[in-house]
Amino acid sequence: MPLLRSLAAMLTLLVTFPVNAQLNVDCTPIAETGYDAGTPFSLTVITINGKKVEEDLARAYFAMYNAAQAEGVNLVLSSGFRTHAQQTYLYDCYQDWVSAGSPTNASGGKLCVNGCGSCNIAATPGYSKHQKGDAVDISTNGGTNAAYSWLKGWGYTGSGHAFGFADTFNPPEPWHWVYVNPGTWVGPCDGPGASEPACTPSPVAGAESSVFKDLPPGAFGQKEAELCYAAGITNGCAVDYFCPNCSTTRAMAVTLLIRAAGIPVDANASPSFTDLTPGAYYVPYVEKAKELGITQGCSATEFCPNDAVTRKEFAKFLIETLGVPTVSPASPSFTDVSQGDWGYPYVETLKALCITTGCSATTYCPDEPVTRAMAAIFISRAWDLADTNDCISYCDSDACAGASFCENWSECTFASTCAEIGTRARTCHAFSCVGAVTDATCAETTSDESDSCSRDTDGTVVDGWGPWSDCAPTAQCATTGTRSRTRVICSDGSEAEDTQTQSCTPADDPDCAPGPDAAPDAGAAPGPEPTPDGVVSDSSDGGASVPDATDGSDSAADTAQPGDSGSGPVDGGSGAGTDGAPASPDDDAPGVADTTVPGAPGGGTSSGCSGAPLQAPAPWLGMVLCLWVAARVRRRHT
Repeated sequence: MPLLRSLAAMLTLLVTFPVNAQLNVDCTPIAETGYDAGTPFSLTVITINGKKVEEDLARAYFAMYNAAQAEGVNLVLSSGFRTHAQQTYLYDCYQDWVSAGSPTNASGGKLCVNGCGSCNIAATPGYSKHQKGDAVDISTNGGTNAAYSWLKGWGYTGSGHAFGFADTFNPPEPWHWVYVNPGTWVGPCDGPGASEPACTPSPVAGAESSVFKDLPPGAFGQKEAELCYAAGITNGCAVDYFCPNCSTTRAMAVTLLIRAAGIPVDANASPSFTDLTPGAYYVPYVEKAKELGITQGCSATEFCPNDAVTRKEFAKFLIETLGVPTVSPASPSFTDVSQGDWGYPYVETLKALCITTGCSATTYCPDEPVTRAMAAIFISRAWDLADTNDCISYCDSDACAGASFCENWSECTFASTCAEIGTRARTCHAFSCVGAVTDATCAETTSDESDSCSRDTDGTVVDGWGPWSDCAPTAQCATTGTRSRTRVICSDGSEAEDTQTQSCTPADDPDCAPGPDAAPDAGAAPGPEPTPDGVVSDSSDGGASVPDATDGSDSAADTAQPGDSGSGPVDGGSGAGTDGAPASPDDDAPGVADTTVPGAPGGGTSSGCSGAPLQAPAPWLGMVLCLWVAARVRRRHT
């Protein structure tokens, strides 16, 4: 988009907002708590242009308003009934003064340091005429506009103003009018159909084919309303209707602005202001506006969501949402917004950005309510929805300004398993327009934040019990053992180890298992009876193997069995020429003893005929003995 466009194109935007020539009244009665000299009581209010007004005072104001309209004067109601919270907020805000004797201004010889509202004076909470329902504030531009001249012209004789109002404050406050002489007046909420709110969707001739049936082509705000609809900023006041002349409430205003800026909101946000309805459409937007500093409410605890937003309030909301720097020229652009007004920099910035040219060539009408058509025009120009506003080329892409956000916090990190205090971190992103108002650029800055976080670890068991250890026997060949497991218990941020032990049955020790001829060493191979210490087996005669002595060891001589040749292994037996075993009975010749086979010398080992090497003084002697035994065996079995 070129920085400068033709003057003709710009002038198509420089239209003025018309004066609101009708009251927007909602006759729904609202019960409130008023205060008279500090004493609470009940009263009923209705709503005029978004402002709460005591119902009897509303009738008188309606009559006075119509009389002024008949003479071409427009009265703008800027304040009516105030809740206790609103009065407290204003009272606290206005008290930021220094004592007399310091540099002075026109306000009673005192200097306002940081006070709000041009450092006005507010009554003590509970004692304000606004809380009693007897006072209204009317925009008079400090006593210089036509509205003040008209009000003043009715005089203060006798019981006060002809319609019952009087400016009673001293020193004078031209905007503050008290209902001192109640009369009998007929208001907009009296008579048939009076309970129906004045703002009701209704079709307008010529708008049958338009997006909204109450905005025919060429109507004030028609193009801008359709641009906002196409951008998803608004769907109108009802299906197919925009209600262009209805007031924009404060809740609607922040909703439209946050949507226009494309700022994400928390759909589940809880209201922090006491007068917000949980679950209402506007709650997430109001809470986001508060978070971003766009608004802090109408009091310390209230937002006044249903009050009509004034043109001055809307200017602040819009500029704060854009996030652009404000300007404060030495000479005011409008006669009704002076340099001392809190809204001055916001209104002037709106003008510098070509978002407004005022409600007339010389005035801005700061206290007049913003209609829905006006809101659409403000927003369309601020975000350049028609791509024709050269004044805001600074950062109109992606609604950069005001889109600040912080990432989610990281998970809490703790120094130890049982630490109660840890840390978490996140990165925040801030977007703003940097540079001159009419030639700024969108810039982003990031910052890292850290925060402490905690958890309750007292008595907490971390991860439960660990696995059981292997079962450890108490001794070799033991049939019972022990095993253990541990867990960590947290107490006051410190760690303690808890151990649990129990008895168990260990696996069988191979060296201790029962069985035939178990070898002394666990490495013995399975198979025929092993030959301990090099001794041959008892199978030399082809018979069955002879088990060892009953003690399970190979240290004793084998017991001779029937049919045995009478030769057994010599396990260190004594006596030369014998195997240390008694002879077996003779199966062939009863009564005749077997011939004893000479054995190896005492202390030696002889294997008989097992095929194992003979341990004898001469190899031929062993061979002769084997041949003799074989021949004898053959004779016995033939």
